[in-house]
Amino acid sequence: MTEARKCANCGAVPAQENLRFCGWCGSELPETASASQHVGRPLGDFESRLEALEKHPSVPGILRHEPRSGRNAAAMLGQGVFGLILTGVAGVVFLVFLSVGGPIAILPLFGVAMGLVMTVNGFKLSARYQAAPLERFAAGIVDERIQVKGGGKNSAARTHYFATLQVRGGERREYRVDADIAADVAPGDMGVAFAKANYLLDFSRVDV
Repeated sequence: MTEARKCANCGAVPAQENLRFCGWCGSELPETASASQHVGRPLGDFESRLEALEKHPSVPGILRHEPRSGRNAAAMLGQGVFGLILTGVAGVVFLVFLSVGGPIAILPLFGVAMGLVMTVNGFKLSARYQAAPLERFAAGIVDERIQVKGGGKNSAARTHYFATLQVRGGERREYRVDADIAADVAPGDMGVAFAKANYLLDFSRVDV
């Protein structure tokens, strides 16, 4: 591991040479010399590699893999449940303030409205995710990116990871991924993708 591969943000050294994002703070790591050679065309001769991938003897076994999807479903359902709780608490506060009277009684209604929106959105996303089919397909990793939200004085930063995949015909699709998958894949990787809705649940890399 070279000094140049240290995270510029927190100084951590990546556990693996091919990682693109820091496992501690989520910041993008400096490129390795090998990675810089693939800028612009990370997959090389994609169609030839895709053909070799589809004929690889390990693929039939990989396609029988059942990825875990509970984390995404639980997060969406959790948003709906939290919205219900917020609605209930804000409703009780509204009734208390209403007995006191005055304009202050209106304030809890904002909490009720916010809770209702979170409830509807959470349960709607959860239902849509559960109804979506699980897709298994050969693909290559074209690019990765991160999105950091929050991090102000009153909120913790949340890091979201995304991966762009290329499939037969050159079509590119972007999926949201968990941090552990983002740490395990890199542009130029070929393999079998497991996707549900707009989430990449797993990616089994195949050397071709």
